[in-house]
Amino acid sequence: MIYIRFAVSLVVLLVAGWLGYRWGASGLEEARAQLHAIEQTASAAKTAHDAAQQQIDAQLKAQAADHEAKLKTLAAEHEAQQQALAGSLSRANERITALSTQRQGANTELDQIRREMASATGAHREALSQREQQVLALQKQLAQQEQGLNCLSASVPADELALLNRVGQPQP
Repeated sequence: MIYIRFAVSLVVLLVAGWLGYRWGASGLEEARAQLHAIEQTASAAKTAHDAAQQQIDAQLKAQAADHEAKLKTLAAEHEAQQQALAGSLSRANERITALSTQRQGANTELDQIRREMASATGAHREALSQREQQVLALQKQLAQQEQGLNCLSASVPADELALLNRVGQPQP
């Protein structure tokens, strides 16, 4: 009787082991299938990521090239503006001297006109009066130009220059 019990127990144990293996193996197959699907999804995602990264890298390189070209253009424009300003400033003293000479000539002419007006009469006096007005207007214009050139050649404090540059910039 012990042998029968032992044999039945052994058969039951073998059947339970076989059923457990089958049941566990079916779960393993499902897990393997899910793992394979996950690997395929991960592979597709990696491929998409790599393609997107390459596209982004290409766009960044293109933007960097555009940025570099714009910087070179701006640097060239800035250099041209600096040279124009330096040229203008270097000629400012010459123009101030020329304007001073013109103003002195206008002053001399005005003095001569006023002396002639003292002794002139009639139409000649009227012509001298008109010429006096023209010379006075010329003197005023020359004085304004000279003041402008003096202002142009004057040193500007750095903070005021920064403010002037900000004000002079076009707003986007």
